[in-house]
Amino acid sequence: MTRIMLYFGAVSANLGVLSSGLFFGWLSPALSNYKLDDSPIPSITPNEESSIAASLTLGAVLGCAVSAILSNKIGRKLTMLATIIPAIIGWLIIIYATKTWHLCLSRFVSGFAVSTGFVTTPMYLSEISPPKIRGALLTGVQISSKAGILIEYTIGSFVPIKSCALISMIFPILFGITLIFVPESPYYLLRWGQRGYAEKSLMKLRGKKNVNDELCFIENSVIADLKNKGGFKEIIKTQGNRKALIISLMLILIQQFTGAQAVIAYVQEILHEGKTPINEKYLVIIFGGVTVISTIACCFLVDKTGRRPLLLISSITCCLSMSLLSIYFYLKHNNIIIINNNTIIGWIPTIGVMTFAVSFAIGLAPLPIAICGECFPLKVKELGCGISIVLFMCGSTFITKTYKIIEIEIGLYGAFMMYAICSFFGALYIFFFIPETKGKTLQQIQIDLNTKK
Repeated sequence: MTRIMLYFGAVSANLGVLSSGLFFGWLSPALSNYKLDDSPIPSITPNEESSIAASLTLGAVLGCAVSAILSNKIGRKLTMLATIIPAIIGWLIIIYATKTWHLCLSRFVSGFAVSTGFVTTPMYLSEISPPKIRGALLTGVQISSKAGILIEYTIGSFVPIKSCALISMIFPILFGITLIFVPESPYYLLRWGQRGYAEKSLMKLRGKKNVNDELCFIENSVIADLKNKGGFKEIIKTQGNRKALIISLMLILIQQFTGAQAVIAYVQEILHEGKTPINEKYLVIIFGGVTVISTIACCFLVDKTGRRPLLLISSITCCLSMSLLSIYFYLKHNNIIIINNNTIIGWIPTIGVMTFAVSFAIGLAPLPIAICGECFPLKVKELGCGISIVLFMCGSTFITKTYKIIEIEIGLYGAFMMYAICSFFGALYIFFFIPETKGKTLQQIQIDLNTKK
């Protein structure tokens, strides 16, 4: 017998993450479409654009808490199934939207679906995977998210808004259909004393009948986990846990203040500010493709080069690309340069954005959450990672909302200069304070964090 059900479950779960990625990719082409003459919502102001952008991650902040609670109460599978409802509702609201607040509501509701990709799906995949291929299956989460953004960039650039929403709705429906046939996590079933169901689940996932040894191992892990469960007090009172929390939160802040969420949300507008022979619709698709390829490259490089080198390279090159964009927009804002299709100057936004896509995807995009999972011990891992994910969503909300405010009050160069400065200081922090976890067991990492220096 084979592990067909294991891989089917992984594909199904990642299809849900891909569906979440669609919501992140929707805004950039949609804002351009809403400026057309036949737009159902004419004259969306910059302030309204920022509210629409920020509503998604604002909803996800609450969604993360709900997903964490439901995952332990009704199970990983039912929680993932439940989030199909807000995903479909979100797309339906877009189809019938005639006012700006309709779009804000759609994005807020969709945030509850997005949160599952950050909370429940990684939890489910880690619990159904054998240790030898767990890392490979978990890397699919980042790739699927970026693939969802790329798909939405492609659809949204060439299809009307309502048709785009209808097509996008197919993905969560397909996710729900495939998930019906996937077994529940044996870890969750054992947690609630359902040993018989856990054994059947594990037999399906492993493709064999004799799973007693692994089942006993998981059962002992669940007992130890429940016995040693720690709260926020446990994080604060232990030196290693405090260090893990600071490292995780600082990496999330560095990640968010590179301005990545602003670039993802407004990439088509940014590229429009340049002058190239290539239409920005095609450049947006190239941007999405570069992001996917770079994320895949990071998955192959991370265990060879280590976390610190990739994070350093990522933050430094993010700083350089944002500095390039800031200088360009400063010169343009003050009419110091004349832009046309025949000069390299018109290519600067494209060069800056594409460089940023590679820079961010090879380090700062996937690694902060991964390092978070490595630094926290089992008894506070769920809480520690949960705090980090909530900060991720809050940071995303702040960046997408303030981008337009800075553009109006100062100019685009002000936003990109802020991101460049934050990336620079982020690189310094990584160099001096972030430990390398490559090749270390979780026990070794805990010993290092608890060692006084």
